[in-house]
Amino acid sequence: MNLATGRDLALIFLAIESIVIVLVLGVALYFSYKYTREAARWLRRIGLPQAQRYTSLASKMSREYSQKVTDPIIQTETKISQVTGAISAFSKALQRRQRS
Repeated sequence: MNLATGRDLALIFLAIESIVIVLVLGVALYFSYKYTREAARWLRRIGLPQAQRYTSLASKMSREYSQKVTDPIIQTETKISQVTGAISAFSKALQRRQRS
């Protein structure tokens, strides 16, 4: 076997190898495209409505329980500021009376 024959065999081997690699990548690309479309169809049909239902439920529950936790604190702070304001107004009124 001389160099020319070896070169020709190497070229044929590389050509066959590149065809096989392109075919494997093409098949992988085809199936990834096909199953991505199926997954998107499933998401539109079942997955997204179910996920939206769960997130809506979680949002509703977190809003409800945060209201239960924060309402007493807010009411207490409101009463404290009302009492503080009333005491301040009363003390200012007393000071004005004492001056006049």
